[in-house]
Amino acid sequence: MPSIEDYTLFLNGIIQTAQDKIDYNGKIEEKDVLILYKIAKFKDGKINEEAAADLTTVYTTHYHKMTANAIASLEMFIITHAINAYLWKYKGEWSEWYVGITNDEDIDSQLFVKHKVKEEGGMWIYRTVTASSTAHAILDYYKKNGAQGGVHGTGNTVRKVYAFKLAKPASKPNPFSKVSLTQNPINPNRKVHDLDPQNYRQCPSCYGSGRTTCSSCGGSGGRSESRVDYDWNNNPIYRTEWVACYSCSGGQSTCSRCGGSGTVNK
Repeated sequence: MPSIEDYTLFLNGIIQTAQDKIDYNGKIEEKDVLILYKIAKFKDGKINEEAAADLTTVYTTHYHKMTANAIASLEMFIITHAINAYLWKYKGEWSEWYVGITNDEDIDSQLFVKHKVKEEGGMWIYRTVTASSTAHAILDYYKKNGAQGGVHGTGNTVRKVYAFKLAKPASKPNPFSKVSLTQNPINPNRKVHDLDPQNYRQCPSCYGSGRTTCSSCGGSGGRSESRVDYDWNNNPIYRTEWVACYSCSGGQSTCSRCGGSGTVNK
């Protein structure tokens, strides 16, 4: 394991390597960026904050000497690194975050008006890229990893990449929370619509049973299928076999309207 001093020297090598590439080719190409990535992954195979800072320094210092592909490659890394660090800071699953791209002039209206993110105290971040194609590539990266997202705008000015944590959906009230089944100790399985008829009614689809006839098997619970086996002389032996329905249990399915409770709101 290299020492901290060795690692610091190696990080400085990222900047020096970039300068060497410029001195040799007069510019930094995409293949040169891949070399810088390899140097940045010197410690534990990961890019940490110091390495990310060095790559950002290369980007800001030598931007005008980079090819378009080199700029896109570095921006892809720098921006995803910044957004990922922000997401990890506030934890949660990828699906709990929304990543969008929009036109330069629409970033505030998208975040604070359309998405209703709190400007003060809200969990949001945005960055700007040089090309719209890079913004689309970053969006694809997050959507493939499970984040929600979308494109808001058209044309070459879609260069703002933003992310915010989605508000948790309001929990649905439990229809059984208002009524205690202990009100009917003789029959504890009595339906809620019997105990609280002012707020609930019997499910019209299953008539309060919570079960409906399976549409796949028509309530039979399965079907007969012909099978063919062969004896030692390769002669066919015909037989009939009962196959249980894959969609239900015994011909009955849970009622989709009431979820099996037998009760719906009035």
